[in-house]
Amino acid sequence: VINFMVGYFKEVIAAAGKDYIKVKNLKITGQINTKDFIFMRDEMASLSALNLKDARVFGRRGLMEWSTAPFDEEDLPDVITQRAFDEKITLTRVVLPDTLKAIGERAFRQCTNLSGSINIPEGVESIGASAFLWCNSLTGSLSLPSTLKYVGGGEAVDIHGAFHGLQIMPIKKALDSLPS
Repeated sequence: VINFMVGYFKEVIAAAGKDYIKVKNLKITGQINTKDFIFMRDEMASLSALNLKDARVFGRRGLMEWSTAPFDEEDLPDVITQRAFDEKITLTRVVLPDTLKAIGERAFRQCTNLSGSINIPEGVESIGASAFLWCNSLTGSLSLPSTLKYVGGGEAVDIHGAFHGLQIMPIKKALDSLPS
């Protein structure tokens, strides 16, 4: 369990004498931002299980719609940042924060070993394009909140629907139940 100040995750782990390259299981309390997500993605080579249930996250959504929404220039509260764990193949399990409002574009794209079920907490309003693209090991259930208003899509080379390629059976029914 690590509790620290936003943006200084790497420094806190080093000060605690921990080898962040070998950390496999991590529960975070406190606040993290884009800088911390990038550190976990790029430098924590063994990270496999991540519990963010009690964390407060700050991040950027990325593209929301192809023609109208600009990129976020600053981190927003309660957003898992765009590309937070993009291609993090060591990640097998994640628990999302209770206070989450949005999951950024490509946040978990190609986390091919992420397995089990995904529970998107109540309060989440948007899930960016390709957020869970090619997470082929997610074969459990998908739980979407009643607060969900936007699920990203797209047809570029590596930008597709938020859940494109998942093997979760009830996904079509869950997406069909979204408000128009």
